[in-house]
Amino acid sequence: MFGFEIHDSAGNLIFNVRTMFELLPGGNDEMFITTIAANFYNKEGKLVFKANSGEPDERIETIVKSAFGFAGGFGLVQSMTQDELELTKMALLTRGHIHQLLTGEIDGEELDIDGKLIMNAEIKNCIVNVKTGQFATLGKNKFLSCKFVFHGESENIRQLVMSLAQQNTQ
Repeated sequence: MFGFEIHDSAGNLIFNVRTMFELLPGGNDEMFITTIAANFYNKEGKLVFKANSGEPDERIETIVKSAFGFAGGFGLVQSMTQDELELTKMALLTRGHIHQLLTGEIDGEELDIDGKLIMNAEIKNCIVNVKTGQFATLGKNKFLSCKFVFHGESENIRQLVMSLAQQNTQ
C-alpha cells in the first residue's frame, strides 16, 4: 500500500490518499485502486466537501459545485449548469489547455481566444488574437466585423491555408 495523509494543526484529517493493488468486487484482474478520504472547509470553517472512499460506508458529500466520474461524461453532478459542465469536460479532454468560457455578447474588445471555450457567443467589432489555436467552439457563435490577428504557430497554419487556397484557384 502506498499513500499519504495531511492533517491540520489540531491533528484533524484533511486529506488521505491510498493506492493498493487489489481485485474489485466482480472484477477478474487485480489492479491499482486509489481511494481518498478528505474533509475540505471554506474560509468560514464550514465543511464543503467530505469523501470517504474504500470504506464500508463509502460516500462523497458536497455543498459546492462538483462533477465526478469522468469518462467522456459525468456520473455525479452537483449544482453545475450545462455550460459549466461543458467547460469542465473541455478542460479535462484538452488536459487544461482550454480552461475559460467565453459566452454572451462581446463588443469592441481585444480578445485572446487561446485557452477559451467559445460557446453561444456573439463577438462583434473586436480584435481577435490567435496564437496557438488551442481553443474550441460549441453552440451558435457569431463573429461580426472582427479583425483576426494570427501570431506564432497559428500564423504558420494561416499561411499554409492561404497557400493551399491559392493553389485551388489556379
